Amino acid sequence: MKLTPAMKAHAEKNLGVKVGSKDSVYKKSISAAFMAGNISPAEFVKMQEGDAAPPKKKAAEPAPVPAPKKKKAAAAAPAAPSFDKKELAALVGKMVRKANKPAGGSGSAIPTPDEVFSKASAVRVKSAAEQYSASETAAVFPGRMRKDGQGGMHPMAGQPASFMGRQLNHASELGKAVTGAWLKWCIKSSNGNSDNGIPYNLRLTEHDTDLVKYAMQNMPFTGYVRGAGSGGEGATKVSRKKLTEWQVKALLDDTVSGGIEVTPSVFDDAIVMIPVLFGELFPFVNVVNIPKGRRIKGAAMTNPTFTSGTAEGSPIQPFNTSSFVTAFDTTIHVATGAMETGLDFEEDSPVDLGSAVVEKYGDKALEWLDRVIAVGNGYNEPLGILNTTGLVAIATDSGAAGPPTVSDYEGLYFGLSKQYRNEAGAMTAYIGNDTSYRRAMGIQVGAGDERRVFGMEHDSYMMLKRPYKVQNDVPNNKIAFANLKRYRMYRRLGLTVRVETQGRTLALSNTKLLVVRMRYGGQMETASAVAINTDAQS
Repeated sequence: MKLTPAMKAHAEKNLGVKVGSKDSVYKKSISAAFMAGNISPAEFVKMQEGDAAPPKKKAAEPAPVPAPKKKKAAAAAPAAPSFDKKELAALVGKMVRKANKPAGGSGSAIPTPDEVFSKASAVRVKSAAEQYSASETAAVFPGRMRKDGQGGMHPMAGQPASFMGRQLNHASELGKAVTGAWLKWCIKSSNGNSDNGIPYNLRLTEHDTDLVKYAMQNMPFTGYVRGAGSGGEGATKVSRKKLTEWQVKALLDDTVSGGIEVTPSVFDDAIVMIPVLFGELFPFVNVVNIPKGRRIKGAAMTNPTFTSGTAEGSPIQPFNTSSFVTAFDTTIHVATGAMETGLDFEEDSPVDLGSAVVEKYGDKALEWLDRVIAVGNGYNEPLGILNTTGLVAIATDSGAAGPPTVSDYEGLYFGLSKQYRNEAGAMTAYIGNDTSYRRAMGIQVGAGDERRVFGMEHDSYMMLKRPYKVQNDVPNNKIAFANLKRYRMYRRLGLTVRVETQGRTLALSNTKLLVVRMRYGGQMETASAVAINTDAQS
């Protein structure tokens, strides 16, 4: 505090300070009066600046400051304030806290202006991404195979779910919001970057745009970012990595394809998670991610042989390597999942839309993947296990007339060579439809004995301690026992998303078609890893 003549005069007149006292006495009395609220901040500032008029002189006392000196001091006062700003702010803060302190001495003190307007306390609006929880929960395999809980016992029940060597997590609220926003962004891009003809609720809002930009800057993506060339030329592969600045710019500037060859990994994971958790066959086959291409050229190798008992001097029979390594070429096929929505379809938030999309497309992927692994035709879809040529054929006891016997299932079991039944990582299972399973579980202990050979646990979907996988597109006459790990499925990175509005049917029903395209190829690595009945009871 800077002691001015005006402050001294105020202290002598109003605070009982004797004329000629030490400066410290004046400062102490002024500070005490200020803290007690007897001096307002405005009065304090005026006295610091020397504007306050001195008190009238008492008859018995000399004037504390001669008039000429005061005039000179006032004339020489600098234009800038002469008080210490930090000290003044501290005093003001103390006075404000004391004046606003709740009765009884408890409660929080009101902050000072410096505290309110400091950088650490600055008020800001939350970004779109910050409005959603980003916490994820680990996905575990359920107790039953199917989503409705009516399938067989899951052989890995309770274990953490993984896909292609990585742990799967259920999508967070933020992940679902990004999924919904990404879908809207793809719809707008595939619509020529225009809102024309897009239902109001499916249009990209400012909030959705912020979510998409957040995802591009902060979340991993999977697929291909297209280059400047046409037909996919110059595309850059992205495998569960954050996009570079160039890739983000390529996506934002693309007004033709909308970058639909690449998607946030959370979108990809959320859709594939349903087949992984609830699929009958897909969770147990060998899935391989592939680079861009419509055909994968690979190779399969057979086992060499040893010949025993060769006498000394006799020539060793060489192993014929003409078929030691054979071609294993697999065509990649497009699989399309479609969800039809009404133009009056409404969702209040991206989270709701994201959840609906993941649920519907996940169910569609589950249905398709299990079917093609079992009975795919190999022409416009992956080649299914039961349609593979060269499988180990095992005849049934009763033929197509039936009924099935225990020997039929033992024949399938031992028809699969032990090297495939017990090899490292093997996942062996029976494959048939629900009718075939029901007939097997109905085999009686004997004539007049209603007990069942395979027990009364009909909902266990187990046969000879091995899982019985049900796929109802399998015909009645076919039942197989296979090592599922010997089925190799190639998965092309990324999904494509588009919206269809054309056509008489869509127009008349006032609906739009949201389409997601996957790309898979697959076939058995070796036909010897499958034993099959083709003459089971029809």
